[in-house]
Amino acid sequence: MKWIVCIGEEGGILFHNRRVSRDVEVCKDILEHLPKGQKLWMHPDSAKLFAFCEDKRIVVDADFLQKASQGEYCFVENGAAAGDFCGVEEIIIYRWNRRYPWDVRFEETRCKKEFYLDFSTEFAGKSHKKITKEVYKR
Repeated sequence: MKWIVCIGEEGGILFHNRRVSRDVEVCKDILEHLPKGQKLWMHPDSAKLFAFCEDKRIVVDADFLQKASQGEYCFVENGAAAGDFCGVEEIIIYRWNRRYPWDVRFEETRCKKEFYLDFSTEFAGKSHKKITKEVYKR
C-alpha cells in the first residue's frame, strides 16, 4: 500500500477533525503522477477535494484502508496516518510551507526511521507559494 499524506510544517494533519489545509494543485499533482490504471483510494470526506474532476481511478469508500490492496495508493487524511505503517511500502508527503494548529500529527520521525527519502521536489500551489513533495520508500 502507498500512502499519500498532506501535512503542515509541524506535521499536523487534522485540527478538530478538519484537514489543516488544502490546495487543488496537490490534487492535480496526485492524479498526474498516479500510474495508468492504478486506483486512488480515499475516504468520502476526502472525495470533495477531487470534485473538480471525474477520474474513474478514484475509489471512495469509508473502509478504504482495509480494502486497498498491496501496491495501491491511498489518500490518507485522518488519524490512520498518525501511526501504524504496517503494510505500507511507500509514503508520499505533501508539505505545506505554513504552520497550522493541529491535534492529530503525522509520525514523521518514525516514518524517517522506517523509510528512506527517494525523491523530493517543490512546486507552487494555488493557495500556497511553496509545496514540498517528498517520496519515502521502504
